[in-house]
Amino acid sequence: MTYAKTNILIPAGALGIPYDKAALAKGLEAKPDLIAIDGGSTDSGPYYLGTGTSKYSRTATKADWAVLMAARAQANVPLLIGTAGTCGADSAVDWMLDITLEIARERGETLKIATLKSGQDKDQIITAFEAGRITPLEGAPDI
Repeated sequence: MTYAKTNILIPAGALGIPYDKAALAKGLEAKPDLIAIDGGSTDSGPYYLGTGTSKYSRTATKADWAVLMAARAQANVPLLIGTAGTCGADSAVDWMLDITLEIARERGETLKIATLKSGQDKDQIITAFEAGRITPLEGAPDI
């Protein structure tokens, strides 16, 4: 059986934390098929998910995302972010989309964009919690 090779460039562990611009340039030389970055983590605890806000400022997020959007244009490949806006809440997906569209306007680009949302109904979560159907992630404290 043969498998197709896919090169994915991941410049940092998460959007909003510093990454090496020289390493990004070197990664682009490797001709990636996709540039991807995570936009969130459970490391920060439940606050950001609960509030639907990002841990990182809009300014820092936009600056880092603009660099990656330019890299995407240079490489002519898709750019993917997972768990947008630290928490991945629907409001954070919308926030990241707004930033993306703003950068695209500034760059004079027209983009094909897809968003995936996974918002949960608060009442269903409460019911599941009260029924004992919600458990913490492995290694996390009890809920």
